[in-house]
Amino acid sequence: MIASRAAQESVLSVAGLEQVDALVRARLGIEIRHPERGDDRARLERVLQASGCTDWWQLFGRLQSETMTEAAWVAIINHVTVGETYFFRHEAQFAHLRHDILEPLILERRQASAPWLRLWSAACSTGEEAYSLAILVRELVPDWRRWNILVLATDVNSNAVAGAITGRYGNWSFREPMHGMKESCFTSHGDRFVVNEDVRRMVTFATHNLLDEIKEGWASSFDVILCRNVLLYFSAAGARMAAGHLHDALRPGASLIVGPSDPWAALLRDFEQIRADQATSFRRPAGEVLVPPGQPRSERHPVHPGANPKRERANQPAPPPVLHDAVSCLHNARVAADAGQHDAAIDWCLRARDLEPISAQAYFLLGSIHSEQQDHDRAVDMLRKAVYLEPNFAAAHYSLGQQLHLNGDMPGARRSIRTANRLRDAIPTADAEPARA
Repeated sequence: MIASRAAQESVLSVAGLEQVDALVRARLGIEIRHPERGDDRARLERVLQASGCTDWWQLFGRLQSETMTEAAWVAIINHVTVGETYFFRHEAQFAHLRHDILEPLILERRQASAPWLRLWSAACSTGEEAYSLAILVRELVPDWRRWNILVLATDVNSNAVAGAITGRYGNWSFREPMHGMKESCFTSHGDRFVVNEDVRRMVTFATHNLLDEIKEGWASSFDVILCRNVLLYFSAAGARMAAGHLHDALRPGASLIVGPSDPWAALLRDFEQIRADQATSFRRPAGEVLVPPGQPRSERHPVHPGANPKRERANQPAPPPVLHDAVSCLHNARVAADAGQHDAAIDWCLRARDLEPISAQAYFLLGSIHSEQQDHDRAVDMLRKAVYLEPNFAAAHYSLGQQLHLNGDMPGARRSIRTANRLRDAIPTADAEPARA
């Protein structure tokens, strides 16, 4: 052990390599842990060759000035990140995902008028995991076309993402039993198997760095995130930051699945550990309040080792509620509504209304939520207030017409739909379609 540490320190003392290591840890979270090993040293040498640099100082300078999509960073990402994956990897975890997480969730969501499901394969590499999720969802949701289903797949390696989009794989990607799915979901082309088009269309691929915070509203409402065998390659600080982002991207009550080798004990203290037969998942506590947009991350996920603010504050009185501006409240309302948390969404709408009593948007969102709850009378009342406050609100007129139709008021429904169409026709062609609730 002492000899190995001495060898590592000797290698890192090569001019510029320690600085490259520090920059890679800061930008990607990944540590160059064993540069003294022959295979890892060979990968580092390939970074120099691919980037066109003659030494580490030159590479360090390039990394400081280039973006993640330019040659130096692309060389680092291609040769330092690990991309080992295959279909239905870790069969026990997929069994746990199927029986203990997705089946009960799908049974519950099926009762909704507009059922939805959101899954994220974080650090998807060449895409086998993401397509495995899509194949599993197709099997569990035979009427998946009427659902609003998002299977998001992201990776920092843009080359891996580009390959994943093509959906072409060799036999080595099918090392786990597929139980007939290979024949039904793939088409053979020579020595390659291509994912069928209807499965490919279910997956949305994007390039994303796990150290970057996702700020879009949909990032707070995933039902399941798979981020497996990734965090073990991160530095301690990088892993804590990535775990914080994953936590925030889950709706309260949703599940995170990490790899068997990931250092979850030190990272996932804010999650509830769920043990199943030969598998473990981590659930974001159902009672957590959604974080208002713009709140600094340092207030949510302290990066110092051992921090567990929930336990430290367990016996202290709850702080008084913080009032946000109406726009932030409505943002939280939409996120909560998308996550099916209707009571929380209504509460945020009422806060927005209290802060801005003439907010047509607050009443419109309340109407949409009451409609989801099948409370059509209350939905009509809220939507009437929305169009009273903003007579040119086409989407509110359209939704009011739908609700009046459900209530049997056909003359009123026709009047509202006609008004919505008239307002729509007055909008420039690019925006002609009225917004849907």
